[in-house]
Amino acid sequence: MRSVKSWFNPTLFWKNFARFWPIWGVYLTILALIIPASALLTGGGDMEYIARVGVLEFISPWGLWLGIVFSVLSATAVYSYLCNSRSVGLLHSLPIRREGLFLTSYLSGLGFMVGPNLCAFVMMLLVEAARGAVYLGALVMCFFAVSLMELFFFSLATLCAMCTGHILGIPILYAAANCLVVSLYALVNNILSQLIYGYVYDSGLSRLVLWLTPAALLTEELEPKVVYNEDFTIQSAQFLKLGYILVYVLVGLVLTALALALYRRRQLERAGDAITVSWLRPVFRYGVAVFFGLGLGQFLYYIFEDAFSSVAVPLLLFILLCGAVGYFAAEMILQKSFWVFRRWKGCLVLLCVLTLLTAAVDLDWFGVESRVPSQDNVASVEIGPFYDSFPYNYSAWNAVSYSDDSQVIQAVLALHQSIVDDRVALEKQAKNFWSDFEDSWWSDETGETANLFSFTVTYNLEDGGVLKRSYELPMLSSDMEDEGSLTAQLSALLSMPQVIQAAYGLEDYSLDQLCMVYLYSDMGGSTTIYTYADGSQEVQYESASLALDSGDWAELYQAIQEDLADGSLGTRYVLETPEARSACYDLYLTLTFQIEKQTSSGESYTTYDEVSINLQTSALRTMAVLEQLDVFGDGDGQITLRTYAQAWGGEDTIVETQAKVYE
Repeated sequence: MRSVKSWFNPTLFWKNFARFWPIWGVYLTILALIIPASALLTGGGDMEYIARVGVLEFISPWGLWLGIVFSVLSATAVYSYLCNSRSVGLLHSLPIRREGLFLTSYLSGLGFMVGPNLCAFVMMLLVEAARGAVYLGALVMCFFAVSLMELFFFSLATLCAMCTGHILGIPILYAAANCLVVSLYALVNNILSQLIYGYVYDSGLSRLVLWLTPAALLTEELEPKVVYNEDFTIQSAQFLKLGYILVYVLVGLVLTALALALYRRRQLERAGDAITVSWLRPVFRYGVAVFFGLGLGQFLYYIFEDAFSSVAVPLLLFILLCGAVGYFAAEMILQKSFWVFRRWKGCLVLLCVLTLLTAAVDLDWFGVESRVPSQDNVASVEIGPFYDSFPYNYSAWNAVSYSDDSQVIQAVLALHQSIVDDRVALEKQAKNFWSDFEDSWWSDETGETANLFSFTVTYNLEDGGVLKRSYELPMLSSDMEDEGSLTAQLSALLSMPQVIQAAYGLEDYSLDQLCMVYLYSDMGGSTTIYTYADGSQEVQYESASLALDSGDWAELYQAIQEDLADGSLGTRYVLETPEARSACYDLYLTLTFQIEKQTSSGESYTTYDEVSINLQTSALRTMAVLEQLDVFGDGDGQITLRTYAQAWGGEDTIVETQAKVYE
């Protein structure tokens, strides 16, 4: 009589629960403290929020990260028998097929989390019933969302367990699998930014990188949608991102099938080996070498960066050195021996490949560094923020120009092409800029003004692509007379009326939205000097400000718009020259706009935007209106008018000083 195939063993299932009870016991305790206990102890007014919103908010990050951690703990526990030669021999001598052992261990490990989830669900339901706020839908959604996420992460941990025969290898491979793509993305982009002049990568992750890093994507996306009534009571609370979880559930099932296939072909005598799958051993060897080279190599380069005058050669040497260390370290782990240096040929091939790739990037074989898009392919261009421009106030941090004007695009492309053509010299000058100028941007002897200007440009291309570059450009006042110099080109670009208008963006607002107008000066206020008993002094500055009456806004607002339109107002300077100081007043005009907006659900809310513009001597219309309002002077309801040249040069400077002695 043929024996029946055993796909599940109840005795082994409950044995796992009994042996590894601390794992599911700790998990259940954490769940009980976070959800039912906190709901039981909370005030009555907050119970509805916890039942409707708090339960859904538990899904991420609490439920997600608990699932990530306890998935690998559970997998390490239930598959630990595969890492010990005695245990693996004993269990596989029992009349249980490998499929039965796999499924029993898989279900018991998953049960370590799903079981406590169900217990917490029942406890929370009882608490809600006792407190009179039962929202079954939120509880059911929370239970299934958290359990399904745990299914995916446990499946990933199971696959890792099938690839190693060492108990520490399971969490290590699991951590590597979760961080592999995002780590490689960051390391490669950091190297590209070092080797490619002007290369910029967004600190945010692309959608592909996010999808390949489940923890990052789920942390970002799993947030409930809550709609409030006008009296701030909850109108509705929904969890709309279950689709993301379901996609990973399907992936988890595929990973489980792959893990089962590996288990069926597993060589049991490999218990104790770091990698048990033959074709994964070279992947592990070269993967460790690459990450050692890129990661540790960059780290060592950053430590000694100031000692080198160039980038490519020392960075490559550190990468090669660390890559070789990683290669032989991985080989030692695989062979369980220190005598692995006879396998130097594979290391040599790896180092040659790393050298070739580094040379290709540094020598710009792919044309990344020298790429300037054609004007026909540029839909719009964005430049800024102008952090290093003069005058120095917070408006510079917000000054970004976004334009589809053909003249602006042409000027930006011409400047970009000049940068690319002279990129070798510019990169060298930028690296040694401040040491060449002895840490000074101003020379009293020669009258020379210098600045290392940060220039960022982003092209939105007609084909839907985006090209972004950021440069540190050496700016010298002696180059202003040369129209072909970068200093002159950048100065002309920032002075274009189209750029000025787009940077301050007043066209996005209307006079009806204007709710506050005031003048502000950093240096036009008073200075208080506190003298202490020990003779030490502390200086505190009080800025000056003056609000304008709403009845004076209309004519002033019109004058500001006209001055911005012809470039008389809002110009920013790449260098703080005496001419720039004399052209700008130590006053900036701040306009506050009240904006009424609506959420996607139709809920209304109010925001406030500020536009701050430095007053300039060329803004004749704006200055004429302000003079008519009699706001300039030293009396009450007035504010001091002076240029930066006067304020910083000591000419016509008004400073009130009050001394106070503290015994």
